Amino acid sequence: GGGGGNLVREAYVTLLVGPFWDLYIRVAGVLFEAIRRYDTTRDIVVLTPGDEAVVARLRAAYPSVVVLPVAPIALPEERKDRRKDLSGIFTKLHLFNLTQYDKVAYMDIDVLPIHANVTKLFTHFARKKDVAVWKKACRLCFDKINAGVMVVKPGRRGTTLAHMLEHRLKYVDVEKPTYGDQHWLQLYWEDFGVPLETLPDAYNTRMWLELSRERRHKRVKLDDVVMLHFSGSNYKPWVCPRTRRVAYQRRADALWLGVKNNTCEQFSPWL
Repeated sequence: GGGGGNLVREAYVTLLVGPFWDLYIRVAGVLFEAIRRYDTTRDIVVLTPGDEAVVARLRAAYPSVVVLPVAPIALPEERKDRRKDLSGIFTKLHLFNLTQYDKVAYMDIDVLPIHANVTKLFTHFARKKDVAVWKKACRLCFDKINAGVMVVKPGRRGTTLAHMLEHRLKYVDVEKPTYGDQHWLQLYWEDFGVPLETLPDAYNTRMWLELSRERRHKRVKLDDVVMLHFSGSNYKPWVCPRTRRVAYQRRADALWLGVKNNTCEQFSPWL
């Protein structure tokens, strides 16, 4: 079976990296509980490069979750901004090494499943193709995909960790640094001709995108959203204050805060 003894060889996967361990261990619990509202059978796996103390805390706090210690994977180049929380994001690539599973649904720790259709990640996507990810048809756009939610068959062509690490430094551009995993994955998959299936907006509804849409573009209705993604440094629901946020964001925040009766906190890790 899967890594947690589950007979279903499928799993939800997330990544927990530092340096803000106390905060993100709590944030992870919201994701785990939200998943369990809709799916009690598949494994939940958390990848972490944390030390033994972090691993022990995770296992004690979430005994039903499969905690997998992994080696950190450094960024191909130094970030030019102050987003310390993204310094370990390349460690996410370990998800492609989870070959004990036939299919994994990866989601960043700032993703919140809010609809039972989250299980369709396994039944409706990455069936004929080995990767399903949100993408946009934009020839000149810098980031054409968002890797905050991915459905992957690990160990297939274009989804093997060893091959990715072999080419890790290939796409470094001094003029246009990749900054993170998704632009790198985009270039990697383009280079090796890996076909990508498109995840609908409802499975990766990104807060910054919804709030920045011009009026002529309709936002994804919250009633139609399967997974909210609080992407962008200014849109984390656990960070106060939120006095200037529009109704759409306040409703989304309330969904996150309501999972475990959470409260926001005066916390700004990117300053």
